[in-house]
Amino acid sequence: MSSIINVTRKIKCAPYKDYVLPAQFQTESLHDDYSLMPGEDKKYATLIGMATDYLTRYLLEGSKENAFETSELCACVTPNKTFKSSLDIFNELMNGINKSLDRQTIINACKVVFFDGPEAYFPNIEDINPDEATINNIRIFVKRAVQFFSDHGPVTDTGTILRSGQLIGFIDYITKDTLWDLKVLRNEISSTYTLQVLTYLLMGHHQVGIYNPRLNKAYTLDIRTISDDIIHAIEKDIIGI
Repeated sequence: MSSIINVTRKIKCAPYKDYVLPAQFQTESLHDDYSLMPGEDKKYATLIGMATDYLTRYLLEGSKENAFETSELCACVTPNKTFKSSLDIFNELMNGINKSLDRQTIINACKVVFFDGPEAYFPNIEDINPDEATINNIRIFVKRAVQFFSDHGPVTDTGTILRSGQLIGFIDYITKDTLWDLKVLRNEISSTYTLQVLTYLLMGHHQVGIYNPRLNKAYTLDIRTISDDIIHAIEKDIIGI
């Protein structure tokens, strides 16, 4: 079974290489008094995105176990070289995570999501030690995301899995009328991301949106603005209908 993310990254099918242009999305810029700091964000990019997502789910829904469920499942099957099992390490880290978004909570969240797969970037969980600027930025990302989904919600579901044939998609947040993807990006959205969320839309029958707490911008798309030719191409080339 293939993930939508991997398929959309590899797609090279002319004449619909871009399928949906970022300019077709409506952009909403949001404003607050938070200030991001220059830090080691690039080094921790993968961990930052997942930690932001899971902490946001935790604060919105109130269940730490549900928010970090994927990490726990991965910890159960991840070997560890120390005398402790990966699950023991996971549980110890989870005990230090709370709703305060204090320094230890954010550090532990970055270490917990290590079990989801970023070992390709960090061979050992002990190597994950985000600096103060990165910790500050993650805290801001989470606060912004919680505020955004509270204002645009309520959130009716998180971490939803969509399947169509051999294709699988992971949906971050669903509100009453929109399927949202949370992406912590330095730049504006690209055609890879717009194709990804439009594929989710065709599988899940929702309006789609992308929220980026780093830029504090939301991007939304109404399927009625997309031509039938593009929709049929995506259904055929990616979803396989």
